[in-house]
Amino acid sequence: MKEPQLSNFPINTSPSFCPTKIFLIHEPNTDQLLAPIAAETSDITASPAAAEILATDTTNEDVHDLLPEPVLSRLEPAAADQHPFLKVASTSWYKRALKAILIHGSTEEEKEIAQLAGPLLSLGRWKFIFADATYSSHKIEMRPTGVGSRADVFVKDSLLFFWEPVAHGQRARYVLWKGTAGEEESRQREVVGVYALVAHHGHGHWHGESGKKRKGRRGVLVVDDSKVDKVVAVLTCVATVNRVESFR
Repeated sequence: MKEPQLSNFPINTSPSFCPTKIFLIHEPNTDQLLAPIAAETSDITASPAAAEILATDTTNEDVHDLLPEPVLSRLEPAAADQHPFLKVASTSWYKRALKAILIHGSTEEEKEIAQLAGPLLSLGRWKFIFADATYSSHKIEMRPTGVGSRADVFVKDSLLFFWEPVAHGQRARYVLWKGTAGEEESRQREVVGVYALVAHHGHGHWHGESGKKRKGRRGVLVVDDSKVDKVVAVLTCVATVNRVESFR
C-alpha cells in the first residue's frame, strides 16, 4: 500500500498555530551508531521565558520562524527550575526497546505509561503501545512516508500526522503537521507542533550533518495540546529526531 504523502495535503492558511505547551527535550551525547536512546523532558510552560512564545500567533506558513535563536537561548535555562515530567529509557542493550515513564511533580513518583519498539533492521519504523487510553486508545505506528523520505507519518484517532524536518540556518526544525479528514480533494494540513534544536556544547547536528553518527540533541518542543496529545507529541518527536538515515 502506498504511503500517504505530505505534499498531498496543502497547507491550510486560515488557522494560526497557537502553542499551549513548551517542553525542553534533552538527549545525551553519543558517537555510537546503535546506542540506546534516552531522553528526558521538562515542562517549561510556566516559566517566565515561555510567556513570549505562548502569546505568539503564527500562521502555518511562517511557523519555521517561531523559535529564533535569542528565544531558544532564554528558554533552555528554564528547565533547571523544573522537575522532569517524562523520560524515555532503554530496556535492552541489544534491541531498540524503550519505555516511557511519567514523573509526577515534586514527588518524583514514576509510572510507566508506554512502550516503544523499533526493529534493528527497520530503524525508520516505531510502534508505541500505551498502558491505557489516557494518551491513546490504540497502538500507534510511525514510519517513513517513502524510501529516502525524511518525513515520518503516524495515525491517531483516524487522523494522519506528519513529522517533517526542515533546514533552518545551521540547525534543523521539525514540524508536526496534522492532516484534516475528508475527501482527498479537500484535505489540508495544519501545524500542531514545532521542535527546534538548540546549541549544545557548540554542536547542533541533525540528519546528515555528522555522517552516520547520532549526536546528543537538546531542543525545545512547542505544542498545541488541544489538537494533539502532548505525550504522543513528545514520544514521536524523540523517535523521529533519532532517525538513522543509512537504514532508510
